[in-house]
Amino acid sequence: MTGRRIAVIGGGISGLTAAHILARTDEVTVFEADGRLGGHADTRLVTGPGGTEIAMDTGFIVYNERSYPMLTRLLGELGVGTRASEMSMSVSCAGCGVRYAGKRGPAGLGAGLPRGGAPYLRMLAEVPRFHRAARKALAAGVDGGLSLGDFLRAGRFSGLELLGVESLRPHYVRTIRAWLDNLERNFSAVEAAIGAERARLWRLYLAGGALAFEEGRMGVDQVLAARRG
Repeated sequence: MTGRRIAVIGGGISGLTAAHILARTDEVTVFEADGRLGGHADTRLVTGPGGTEIAMDTGFIVYNERSYPMLTRLLGELGVGTRASEMSMSVSCAGCGVRYAGKRGPAGLGAGLPRGGAPYLRMLAEVPRFHRAARKALAAGVDGGLSLGDFLRAGRFSGLELLGVESLRPHYVRTIRAWLDNLERNFSAVEAAIGAERARLWRLYLAGGALAFEEGRMGVDQVLAARRG
């Protein structure tokens, strides 16, 4: 022991990890304003249909070993068990009919095979070339006026003819605003279910995300292309 007395402010994942490591050699005290530890990572029991209790996880609930090697090591040291899970994202706009769904892993990659066949496989093989070309263009100081469509046309990726590029940013703005409005309408119920601090964090996250899309600091594009000949 070094004899040092260290105060850790906040009992979230960062504070608890710091305290766990420092406690090996120092006297550590953790200060947390909430009545529980864990920060964003929290499991609350809520009453579901028929009066059944449902364990609802909020905050940080998924990870992967490649992107989170230190977290993986920590979970191993603590003997925390994990299991495989899926991550996916989808969006649907009732106003114009635009829909998007994505899924990682073989299931997501293989979704286009039945109709895409060999051309679809060639497109997948060209994804690394697209990444290399994009990084090269950024490193060279690409013209700020170059659109995504122009970039794809110049690269002739998979021999596809670009028919259009549609920004989904307005749809994301409406979606996140709808989530935020729903949260505000049911804020008291949300506070009762997950706590006042967590509810305020959700409000801040949704408000910040909507503003980022509205101001153009974040964006998502849908690319429509067709193979000719």
